[in-house]
Parts: sequence; C-alpha cells; structure tokens
Amino acid sequence: MIAKKYIKVAAGVLQNKKNEILFCSRKMPDGKIMWEFPGGKIEKNETASNAARRELAEELNLEIFPADTMYITVFEYPDKTVELHFIRCFCFDYSSMQMLDGQNFKWQNPQNVSASELLLADRDFLKFLQMRQ
Repeated sequence: MIAKKYIKVAAGVLQNKKNEILFCSRKMPDGKIMWEFPGGKIEKNETASNAARRELAEELNLEIFPADTMYITVFEYPDKTVELHFIRCFCFDYSSMQMLDGQNFKWQNPQNVSASELLLADRDFLKFLQMRQ
C-alpha cells in the first residue's frame, strides 16, 4: 500500500478595516474556480508563521506580520492529507498587493461566503469564523 502524502500548509488570514477577509482564487483541474485563504506549504524546519510571511510575500507581494494561530485542522483528500494552520496576520499597507501567481482575489465578510465556494479543506475554518462573529 502506498502511503498518502502528508502536507503542512500555512494560510494567512488578513482582515481589512471593513472586517472583510481576503480570499484568493484557485483554478481546479476540472477548470472550476474555487476560493481559498492565501498561503502555501510549510517548508522543512519552518514555522507556520514564517511560512505564512514567506508565502504571502511570494504570492501577493505583501509584507505581513503573523500574530497567532487561529485554527488548525487536518483534511483527508483521496490522494493526500493536508494539515492546515490558519495564521492571523496583519498588514499595514495593501497598496503593493499584486496577484503574482495570476489568481484573483476578493475581500468578503465571512458571513456572506458560502462554504461551497471554498476548497474543501478551508470550509471548517470558514464555519469557525462565521460562529465567532
């Protein structure tokens, strides 16, 4: 039996002055567009906070300041297991933000986001955000 890949991911949770959260698009293999919290893989010997800082710089051209881990979940996909660390981040200047990987973005109040719009692994965290408001 072949073991599934186990991947650790840091997702940055950025909030603007209107209490909206930043979501980025991801094109799926079937061509469908889904939304996710921005971030990426945690490298070996890297903390989740440092991974969030690095990934948001690489993907969004943003200098962010990680604050704390808001939520951790493990999601089983058919081909891999993903451990997601949702990191509350602060950014004091969004003027340099660019989608460097060609994705789109939107700022949206979590209460107005349907779970069906998000990647499967992000849906529990969305419910957590919705319950907190």
